Amino acid sequence: MVVDDQSTDRTLEIVRRYTNRVFVRKMEIEGRHRNWAYAQARNEWVLSLDADEVVTPELADEIRRMLSVNPKKTALLSPAEFYRRVLG
Repeated sequence: MVVDDQSTDRTLEIVRRYTNRVFVRKMEIEGRHRNWAYAQARNEWVLSLDADEVVTPELADEIRRMLSVNPKKTALLSPAEFYRRVLG
């Protein structure tokens, strides 16, 4: 699922190659926008990324390891912690 903030580049063209669950919605307040997007999700887990963020192979491995050990455990990673652990 992708929520697009009325981008003017090729974002919609690109994401529609991967999913038909694409929502275009103007972001007024970030928290409300993000919560609205979470409410549209159909799965138990949500991975939230900004357009300039990527999942590194190391982060993907960490997520897989975490889910294989305890798939019911909820994990929260603050932006500062993310940068320290993944990009630092």
